[in-house]
Amino acid sequence: RHLSLSGRQIELLVLASYLLNSGRLEDSTPSDDAPSDGVEARASLHQRSASFASQLLALREIGQILHYVDERWDGSGSPDGLRGREIPFESRILSLMEMFVEELYFSQDAHLALEAVKAEEGRFDPHLVAALEEMVRAQRHFAGSVQA
Repeated sequence: RHLSLSGRQIELLVLASYLLNSGRLEDSTPSDDAPSDGVEARASLHQRSASFASQLLALREIGQILHYVDERWDGSGSPDGLRGREIPFESRILSLMEMFVEELYFSQDAHLALEAVKAEEGRFDPHLVAALEEMVRAQRHFAGSVQA
């Protein structure tokens, strides 16, 4: 809502976040409740194949997001030294959220996590940091009104 993301951008970000630290795709192991009938097994395989193929189409776009996730707003990042709006929007979001979530995990405090993000001067899109700050403030306001 704060960033006016399209449904497709949200979908790609969710998928990219799952793949961010995986580095590889694993084959699924067959389960004991797999269909034993040949026709059912083939139909099940075709369903899984169709699902997998449709997901592969998104992998190209996700690959682009992941490729640029280590770029920095100030241009000092990698792999290509992109700066500012040259960095894909989804990559900028994922980079920011990766650090915020990691900091939140360790501090257990959204405000401390936000301060850690803000301390990384030149790393993140300032507009995204401002949007994150607004969301953290809104969450605090909401939590305060619930407790009152």
